[in-house]
Amino acid sequence: KIIWIDAGKIASEAGLPIAENIVLLGALSFISSFDKESMINMLEKHIPRELDKNIAAFRAGYETAEGMDK
Repeated sequence: KIIWIDAGKIASEAGLPIAENIVLLGALSFISSFDKESMINMLEKHIPRELDKNIAAFRAGYETAEGMDK
């Protein structure tokens, strides 16, 4: 299955335009059935700068992929 995600737009909407990779990590986490809270804990531990915006970008990517699965 191929999905298209506008990671740049989603990252900008989350308040951190350079966080396209975090948006895609969120989408990949959903697709791969990774535990969302475990991934957020990893972000808290390893990417503390702009944490709220990175978490928002991650959640947005996760929720975008989740919405495409319906």
